[in-house]
Amino acid sequence: MVQPIYQIFSQWLEYPTDNLKTQLTVQLDFVTQTYPNVEPFLADFINFIQTTPTPNLEEIYTSTFDLNPTCYPYLGYQLFGDGYQRGEFLVKLKEKYQQHNFTYNSPELPDHLTIVLEFLGQLKPEQQLTQELINDGLVPALEKIKAGFKEENPYGQLLESLLIIVQPTLNPGTEIGAVSL
Repeated sequence: MVQPIYQIFSQWLEYPTDNLKTQLTVQLDFVTQTYPNVEPFLADFINFIQTTPTPNLEEIYTSTFDLNPTCYPYLGYQLFGDGYQRGEFLVKLKEKYQQHNFTYNSPELPDHLTIVLEFLGQLKPEQQLTQELINDGLVPALEKIKAGFKEENPYGQLLESLLIIVQPTLNPGTEIGAVSL
């Protein structure tokens, strides 16, 4: 069962191209109908994407996610820094991808936010791995990334929307940041 919401957010969080504006138009209705509580958070992001020329989008994306270490879009980096634990996390994540026949065509490391979202989109929502990856990996990493944003950055609103969508999956008493995979 494919969970399209994760694929949509993965596409929205990729390096911007001219196709992004078209994708937004097509996908926005699905997102806001399925999750009406995120519409206010997405409004600024949608307006930003639709009114900003692609070269400016590229520059903002790069300065946000590539040049600011507090906003690096890598779950393992956000959870563990650049040490041994991140390496161990990357290996375990690749193993899980292989076990679930998940492949990706990207030069990015396997803990890149867009790749993890694509993987989550392939899993069943009730699977233990889905819950662990969201609760112990995605949510704490998103919260750390979001904390690094300046208020006016529209990507912060996009991450806030994603957090609102995934927060209901948290189980009471879940230990955040443990990432057992």
